[in-house]
Amino acid sequence: MELLERDADLRVLDRALADAGSGSGSVVLVGGEAGIGKTRLVQAFEQRHHDDARVLWGACDDLSTPRTLGPFHDLALQVGGALERAVVEGERGAVFDAALEAISGGTSPSAVVIEDVHWADGATLDVLKYLGRRIDRLPATLILTYREEEVPADHPLMLVIGDLPVSAVHRLSLESLSKAAVARLAADYAGSTERLFTVTRGNPFLVTEALLTSAGDVPVNVRDAVRTRASRLSPSARAVAEFLAVVPNQAELWLLEALSGFDVDALDECRDRGLIEYDASHVKYRHELVRGAMEESLPPGRRRALNALVLEALIERGSDVARIVHHARRAEDGSAIARYAPTAAREASTASAHREALAHFRIAVEYRADLPLRDEAQLLTDYAVECYFANEAVEGLVAAERAVELWVQIGDGIRHGDTLRWISRLHWWLGHGEQAIATGRAAIDALGSARGSKELAMAYSNLAQVFMLAQQAQPAEEWATKAISLARRIDDQNTLAHALNNLGSTRLRTGDTAGVALLEESLDIARRERFDDHVGRAYANLLWTALDYRRYDDAQRYAEDGLAYARNRELAGNMYYLTAERARLGFECGRWDQALKDVRWVLAQPEEPGITQMPALATLARLSVRRGDQDVEQVLDRAWRLVEPTGELQRMAPVAIAGAELAWLRSDPDRITPPILDTYRLAVAARQPWTVDEFAFWMWRAGADVESPAGSETPFAKQMSGDWREAADAWQAIGCPYERAVALMESEEPQDLLEALDILDGLGAGPAAGKLRTRLRRRGVRGVPRGVRRATKAHPAGLTGRQAEVLDLLAEGLTNSEIAERLYVSPKTVDHHVSAVLAKLGVSSRGEAATVARERGIV
Repeated sequence: MELLERDADLRVLDRALADAGSGSGSVVLVGGEAGIGKTRLVQAFEQRHHDDARVLWGACDDLSTPRTLGPFHDLALQVGGALERAVVEGERGAVFDAALEAISGGTSPSAVVIEDVHWADGATLDVLKYLGRRIDRLPATLILTYREEEVPADHPLMLVIGDLPVSAVHRLSLESLSKAAVARLAADYAGSTERLFTVTRGNPFLVTEALLTSAGDVPVNVRDAVRTRASRLSPSARAVAEFLAVVPNQAELWLLEALSGFDVDALDECRDRGLIEYDASHVKYRHELVRGAMEESLPPGRRRALNALVLEALIERGSDVARIVHHARRAEDGSAIARYAPTAAREASTASAHREALAHFRIAVEYRADLPLRDEAQLLTDYAVECYFANEAVEGLVAAERAVELWVQIGDGIRHGDTLRWISRLHWWLGHGEQAIATGRAAIDALGSARGSKELAMAYSNLAQVFMLAQQAQPAEEWATKAISLARRIDDQNTLAHALNNLGSTRLRTGDTAGVALLEESLDIARRERFDDHVGRAYANLLWTALDYRRYDDAQRYAEDGLAYARNRELAGNMYYLTAERARLGFECGRWDQALKDVRWVLAQPEEPGITQMPALATLARLSVRRGDQDVEQVLDRAWRLVEPTGELQRMAPVAIAGAELAWLRSDPDRITPPILDTYRLAVAARQPWTVDEFAFWMWRAGADVESPAGSETPFAKQMSGDWREAADAWQAIGCPYERAVALMESEEPQDLLEALDILDGLGAGPAAGKLRTRLRRRGVRGVPRGVRRATKAHPAGLTGRQAEVLDLLAEGLTNSEIAERLYVSPKTVDHHVSAVLAKLGVSSRGEAATVARERGIV
């Protein structure tokens, strides 16, 4: 069919390819409804550039659970080499590197077409994000087609697109054909072109279907059109059409050999009827809509039987396990599901396609009854581990506990102990500190007969980690040392990197700065061996301890290096956690806007690990206290409810201190001690210098008779001893402007107090500035600044920081309830903010507010 009304779209693709030829690649998103002509457009583009570009094609399949790296398997068949090896092995880092090399190679620019990315698996999306982040420096264009109606705002594809450089993304949303274009295509059509346009709504595919039916007969849907055409097929051709209808995307020609009595003439007849296309190796329906309509028209029994034929052929050929599982499910073959779904799950997990891996495991466990006992136990164990990686810890705990029962029944102490170790980790992830320790000890007991094993070494290190996170230094040191000794003896680099991290973190948190060397060694091993999870942990703990010791230059370096590594390897969990830590860095250094931006980004992630919310919410709580947000008590309460069950000092301390600071700012000293007393005892037991001093400082604020540990040189200790000037200077040298201002507030000199006020106003620290203004006025100091917050004064509409946040989200189209959930406040609080925003903008509705804000460049 003639390609009409697509010239402008083709020009966008042409320009993108020309830019790629100059080394400035881009991503072109080709969206539209099913049948709108996305593939036809890209095919026309390929024909235009047959001689001046290398065009590679891959496709995502409409399988019950997508093939892991499906389109990159297609690309690998075209380019071979490193990409072919990498996708077979499934190691994500190798796939990243090989895919980048594959699309960058060649003497002419590459156009890489990935069709139907709305069906992409998680690993494929990771690779596309990896390539998309670098595409503006490559001689390549990524062309991604997708159905817009199948990609809502929370679809994983939208998250990938949101992370791509805006300047390197072009969007094409294909429109339906005009009435004139439909009339031109239907020049020889005997029926009413007016009705043809009305019924098809200008959808090119539906127009084509109508023109392929009998004259004047406009089908009301695809199924009717396909039925009409299929009814004219001979029995042998109809058998081919039905067989191919149960195979998504495309089928190998050899697959048709499973069909009794197959002959090529039947294939040609299907092509002549406009149903299928084929070449020397593959056959596929002309459009996925045609295939889907044909499949839907099959009686259920016939559909199951055809899937069983396909399944048998795929198994005989040793085909992709995701395809095998798809047809096993459609054939309702429980034994095949039990046999192949675990393999598909493990392959997906290796490629970090955790969403797909978990889907396969969930299918497999439904059909585990016929498995041998050992296979069932291993399946449940692997399922539990995948739940951990997919952030489904509760589900994983149930599976792991059942697996332990089976390992005990089997009498396999190693597997029993190793599964208990994972249960310990799952308990910690859920905030069950005591259970994490208890099951960690049980794991070591179960592995007592496995002396010299990697499982025992990792069990030692796991317990060290649990104690380290609980800041119980003595047992953490003991178990980490055991793990390191055994790991070195048996050359277990995985456990060695893990245990060095635990020991280094433990020592740092008790004041032994030599622990940095152990953490750096852990990082070196993890990077060398490509243990991505350990690399992320090393950066996270180096950054955290640098923050604990107020070494902000080191913290900034670890944040930048760690985030660069996480982005480079597309390690989402590490990006979330390190960004949460960077928010704390910005908060403590007075970069509150940046801190708030990082906090909001972390809390807005739909799949962020629960543990990541804790530091992000803790920073939000402290920021809300210092800014004087109306909803501060709600934020504090939510943060405390999240961290309190962990029993961990590192989680609880910042939230408890935020509560104490709130009481001080409200001039209510009797309420300073209650939020911090229990956590203060934890800090004293942990012997972490800066944390102990900070808690002691707030106890001192409340009038308690406390002292810093002997020899302490922190600014907290200096201020408690009465040397507020030295404390203020120390805070300035360290880089904490708010703390410097608070120390200066101890002065009796007006110039010191006015300097403190200037700092607080500059930060937007309204409560502390108000407290200081009251003191200055009571002393009769003249010339006290009026005190409009700079952030508010600088805002084009005079909005406060929180009001500006609400306006941003309002302009995105979020409801009050959705805004409340995003900001961790109540809908009632959002109602107040929205009312204030409307009043300051001088409008009467949310829609008007969004329009005015955009016109004035406020959002």
